[in-house]
Amino acid sequence: MLIDWYTVIAQIINFLILVLLLRRFLYRPILNAMAERERKIAERLTEAEAQRLAAAAEIEAYQQKNAAFAVERENLMEEAQAEVAARRQAWLEQARTEVNVTRTRWQKAVAEEKESFLQTVRHQTEQQTYQIIRRALTDLADADLEARIVQIFLARLDALPETDVQSIRDSLQTEQAILMLNSGFDIDNEQRQRLRQAIFRLFGVGQPLHIQTKPDVICGLELTAPGYKVAWSLASYLDNLEESLAEVLATIPADTAVEGQPHG
Repeated sequence: MLIDWYTVIAQIINFLILVLLLRRFLYRPILNAMAERERKIAERLTEAEAQRLAAAAEIEAYQQKNAAFAVERENLMEEAQAEVAARRQAWLEQARTEVNVTRTRWQKAVAEEKESFLQTVRHQTEQQTYQIIRRALTDLADADLEARIVQIFLARLDALPETDVQSIRDSLQTEQAILMLNSGFDIDNEQRQRLRQAIFRLFGVGQPLHIQTKPDVICGLELTAPGYKVAWSLASYLDNLEESLAEVLATIPADTAVEGQPHG
C-alpha cells in the first residue's frame, strides 16, 4: 500500500490548524468563561458567607436583646407585682382605717344617743317623781310634818362626826363666811329659835344665821357653810332614786337602749 505523504502532511497541517483555531476561538473562551463563572461563584459564595455571618450576628444580637428584654420584662413584672402588693396593702390599711373611724364614729353616736336617751328618761322620771311627790306632800303637809322635819334635821346635826363639826367651824372663821339655812317650808318663830340655838351651840359661830324659804328643798332643811352642807329633805331621797335609776339604766345594752332611735 502506498502512502500519500502529501495528503498525510496536508491532513496533519489541517489538524494543527484546526487545533489552533479551536484553541483560539473555542477552548480559550470556554476556559475564560469557566474561570469567570468560577470567580462569580466564588464571589457569590463569599457574599453568601458574609451574609450568613451577618445574619448569624444579627441572630445572636437579637437573641441577646431578647434575653435582655426577658430579664427586663421579668424585672418589670416583679416591680409591678411589688407595686400592686404595696398599693393593695395601702388600700387595705386605708380601708381598715376608714372602717375603724366609721365604727368609732358610729359607736360614739350610739353612746351619745344612749346617753341622751338615758338623760331624757332620767329627766322625765325625775319630773314625774317630783310632781307626784309634790302633790302627795302638798296633800300631807301640815304643822306636825314640819315639826317632825325640824326634829329629824336637829338629830342629823347632833349625829355629825366631830371632824365634820370642826371643819365647818374652821370654814366660818372668816368675815366673809355666810351660814345659810334653806327651808322648803315657812319656819315659825319657835322652830327658828330651836334651830338657831342648836346651830350656835354646835358650831359656836358669831355670824348671823340667814334663813330663807327655798321651794327646791322639798320638805326639808339645808344648812350650808363655805365648802360644806348638812341637809335632810325628800330631795336627797330623790337623788338616791335618780342614782339608782341611772345605775339600772346604765346596764341596758346600747342597742336595746336606743332601739328605734336614728343612728345618724
